[in-house]
Amino acid sequence: MEADAVHVRATDDVQPARRNERVMSLQSVRTAPHSARATRLPVRAMLLPRKYRPTFAALAAFYRETRTLGTPTPEHIARLDAWEADVHRVWDGATLYHPVLSPLAARHLPREPLLALLAAQRERQRTPWYETYTDLIAFCARASNPLGRLTLAILGYTDDERITYSDAISTAVQLTAFWRDIARDYTRGRIYVPQEDLHLFGISDDDLAGAVARRHANTNIRAMVAFEIERALELLHHGAPLVTMLRGRARLDCALMISDARAMLAAIVRQGYDPFVARPQLSRTARASTLFSAVRSISEETLHSR
Repeated sequence: MEADAVHVRATDDVQPARRNERVMSLQSVRTAPHSARATRLPVRAMLLPRKYRPTFAALAAFYRETRTLGTPTPEHIARLDAWEADVHRVWDGATLYHPVLSPLAARHLPREPLLALLAAQRERQRTPWYETYTDLIAFCARASNPLGRLTLAILGYTDDERITYSDAISTAVQLTAFWRDIARDYTRGRIYVPQEDLHLFGISDDDLAGAVARRHANTNIRAMVAFEIERALELLHHGAPLVTMLRGRARLDCALMISDARAMLAAIVRQGYDPFVARPQLSRTARASTLFSAVRSISEETLHSR
């Protein structure tokens, strides 16, 4: 069977799609597994056993189609409303088939993580900044952690210990993205650095605007970035035991996710804690190094767990 056919095939207990039903295009589901890294899923669907691929393809498609709806335009508000209504219809059994949501419901996954992801986009529409680190972590709990929880559920893990570790990793990955994109987010009217941290390091809005204009952060900004990077690294360290609590290829993928985040944070450090100079990137060499680091971390975590 061709790979694309596997990606879009419904599970056995779901009826075929009806042409006249309003659903996302099948092409989005076909291409979703290939862009799983961009969606921050902890695993890559193409590396998993075939039985998991349709479900992960659907999850990646859902995230990819909804993660860009965070601007307060009438179109984005309407699309979020439509997605939320579709989730309830599918889980309540009122919709015969939805190519994105039905494969998730067929696995008996909870609807709450999907609704949390939609709620995070609504929050982005109305909240351009956060007062405290606690507030920011609460946003990550809606914007990122549900992906990890759904991934665990798809793989058959529902225990609190794994979920706690997964939440730590998911939050750290989201924070890593924020610290990488401080400059770009600022130009788009968003500041994810908590206001209390800006005040702690004596950073004003003029300082941030100047850093963007000069493509160079002052000493206070760089000290703040170093502070935030340490927080993200602590979360990655806290979540690392999850690696040895997974089986098969999922273990390697989880280790890769942690290694990728650490490598991105290291790239910011190499720029002198200054993401305003240029948007940090990982070279092919760096990505190859993260694979080596992931394999090594699996060995180390396995030894520590014995």
